[in-house]
Amino acid sequence: MTWLLRVVDEADRAPHSSMGRRVVAMLARQAQADRCSIEDLAAWAAPLSSGAYADPVVRRMLGRITWVAVRDSPIGSSAWRAGARLLGAQWAANRSLRGVSSEELAALEPGRRRALVTDLVYQARNGDAVAAQMRDMGMLRVEDTDWWLDELRQVEAQLAGHTPAFFALDALADAVDDERAARVVEAAEAATPRWESLAARFAPAARAERKRRRQVSGRGEGEQWNVESALGEEEFAALMRALHQQVDVSGGARPVPAWPALSRAQQQTVAERALSFLCAGPDAADEVGADLVTEACQVVEAWDLALLDRVPAAHWLQWLPGLWQVPGGYVLLSSALQRAVAHDEGATVAFLLQVMISDVTAVAFHQRRIRLPQLSARALERLKEEHPPVQVLAALFDIAAAALPAETAEVAVSVLQRSAAVRSDIATDASVNRDTAVASGACLAACPMAAPVFDALIKVFEDDVPLARAIIGGAHANANHAWSALAPSQRGRLYLWAHRVLPRQLTAPGRIVRSDPVDEFASTVVGPLISQPSLENAAILADLAGQTSSVWLQADAVQMRDAVRAQAWRPPSVADVREVLTSPSRRIIGSREQFAAVVAEALGHVADDLRADRALRAQLWHRQRRDNGWAGYVPAEEREVSSWLARELERRLRDRAAVLREVEINPRLADTDGDIPDLLAVAHTTGAQALSVPGEVKCSWHRQVVTALRDQLGLRYLQGPHGTTGVYVAVYFGGSAWDTSDSRQKQSARRSLAQLRQDLLQEAADLAAHGVTAHVCVLDASLEADALSDQSAG
Repeated sequence: MTWLLRVVDEADRAPHSSMGRRVVAMLARQAQADRCSIEDLAAWAAPLSSGAYADPVVRRMLGRITWVAVRDSPIGSSAWRAGARLLGAQWAANRSLRGVSSEELAALEPGRRRALVTDLVYQARNGDAVAAQMRDMGMLRVEDTDWWLDELRQVEAQLAGHTPAFFALDALADAVDDERAARVVEAAEAATPRWESLAARFAPAARAERKRRRQVSGRGEGEQWNVESALGEEEFAALMRALHQQVDVSGGARPVPAWPALSRAQQQTVAERALSFLCAGPDAADEVGADLVTEACQVVEAWDLALLDRVPAAHWLQWLPGLWQVPGGYVLLSSALQRAVAHDEGATVAFLLQVMISDVTAVAFHQRRIRLPQLSARALERLKEEHPPVQVLAALFDIAAAALPAETAEVAVSVLQRSAAVRSDIATDASVNRDTAVASGACLAACPMAAPVFDALIKVFEDDVPLARAIIGGAHANANHAWSALAPSQRGRLYLWAHRVLPRQLTAPGRIVRSDPVDEFASTVVGPLISQPSLENAAILADLAGQTSSVWLQADAVQMRDAVRAQAWRPPSVADVREVLTSPSRRIIGSREQFAAVVAEALGHVADDLRADRALRAQLWHRQRRDNGWAGYVPAEEREVSSWLARELERRLRDRAAVLREVEINPRLADTDGDIPDLLAVAHTTGAQALSVPGEVKCSWHRQVVTALRDQLGLRYLQGPHGTTGVYVAVYFGGSAWDTSDSRQKQSARRSLAQLRQDLLQEAADLAAHGVTAHVCVLDASLEADALSDQSAG
């Protein structure tokens, strides 16, 4: 069986294709001969759609074997879990099991039956619907009410509304007798905090009203339902009960079952009555009133959504407590919250803060849309004051990040570092700390991160790769727009880590496999750099290509750089062309930004040549002689490096530009010195215009080698008449040829070449946020000792 799954692609396993039908027939023969386990069948069925379970051969093959696995296998075993998954899929598609009688279903041992319901509801996204299905199938029974109630009492009150026991009791609300309903209400009232939803659902008045709604009011035993009699109901509640009649008419949306049987004029009449009912401000405090308001809103929406704007805003705030208890009413509740916030934000926040005590997960869902700062601030306070369970922790992070992402990131990284630090402590619960670390890391994935926060995250990833993999998986499953808020330089660093630590698993050509977010993480991180063309992204991609030897990234960088330039290019005028032909030394450059990009490209060529040519690097060093022998090398002074770089740039730019050294660009003013950059590139354009781009050069031993990018180039040279675009060149010195007696060596060793590049790219990203563009180029002038020449006598 294993070899079959390895050979046949997932796309060819379903019975809708010719290959899939042959595979199903082969599996059926294996299963009939007991040569195929339930785990093998579950592995085969994992990628199937729900429609595949309706195939007759699949139904015959799976029906009996999955039932036997659930009936006979130890609860919780791999066979049990596989059988439960397949059983739930079959019930969802067919409402029955082929080859299993109703008597066998009824005879299932109660403990197994309850465990099966628990597993299926827990795995489902729509627990209320699955619980109702289990009730209809006879798996969820009235006599189990007290057992489910005991299960719910053992759950932390804040999480009670999201457990299988809650969904099971909710599905039994109309099936239990009055005595059992009273016990549920009593338990709900005794819970702290109170189980509001169950108390309202099992209340005698609510049960009676639902029972009345299931009946068509005002008709005799054999009287036929008709539209005219339904529309003749004077009370809106009676009208809704009458329109809950199932009709055999096809149609689109059904706010009430009989909606498709109405003509357009009749639908408009019902919608207008629903709108009048809403504008009157009905009471929605109990379940019956909330359900009626919900149905009225659905009717109005089905006719014209814009009509809801006519409902007085104060009514939405009044209805919030009742609408919150309506099962599955997230869409309407979200709309009501937005309207209530527009009417009275303070009262809406007060309501949500109260609800957040007992239903923090639902509050997190709605906060993603309404983004209330007061709600986020309260969630941050709870995160700092408390140590909540993981589910509550994740919800609080979602609430906080919706309106205060930067502050949330700082708290999340603190929780992550604390949890990661204690995971190895045998005196603590490692699983709890791991879950806490994953929840906080997944929150960080959706937040913009300042440099210290991002550095802390990278360190956690480097120190604990299994935890990093879990965080990546958790962020993919839970976080909204995971990793979308990263700065370009942060994407570069994260890609380098993923490229080194998370090598992608090779797949045989032609195979279709499930995507693993961990294996795809490097592509996920670098994807926005490739899909969002800019010169900055092109420079980062080129740098990544150089560090990873990736020809694909290099090709993307070249293509992006050409595309950006082509997009910005404007055809020259006839006069410009004539002037260029007359004076070949002139070039058509439309802006300082274009000229800066040309200078940055030339610097990139200098960096490539330095990397490949030791003799060229040696021009930036002075050979030292001591005691009639060569004692090594020391770097040239910074002004010598600047002069050498000016000559190299001018040689490479040829007639396109002049590169000047230490030209005053902003004059001295009173006691303030003038601004004199190390380099000033000047291009003569057509006409009388000349473009200039200032540049600053710093060597790696300089104390301000990183901060000068902002303080000197960004805040001084790029704040005057020479525009907001410049170049910053950092020359890195290192290597074994450096004479150890030179004090500059220790200062240069404070940062590695990679760290220097990362720090400068981060500084450039910060400047870009303020409208200043600094092209960063890091030249590697490191020199290794030559055993034959450097150590011999001169």
